[in-house]
Amino acid sequence: MQIEFRGANDVTGGGATAWSASQDVADSRSYLQFRVRMAANATTGAVPWLDTLIVPVQ
Repeated sequence: MQIEFRGANDVTGGGATAWSASQDVADSRSYLQFRVRMAANATTGAVPWLDTLIVPVQ
């Protein structure tokens, strides 16, 4: 499982940063976007799942 973050200045993604493994990339930005990439194992049938994503905010 891979989680990446980027920040943006507005809801349409204006001024978006590059994707990063750290949510700190969105410091001083109004919006935080995230994407999660998951890979299953076709041989064993194991599949990843995500129940909760918590992003700390100051």
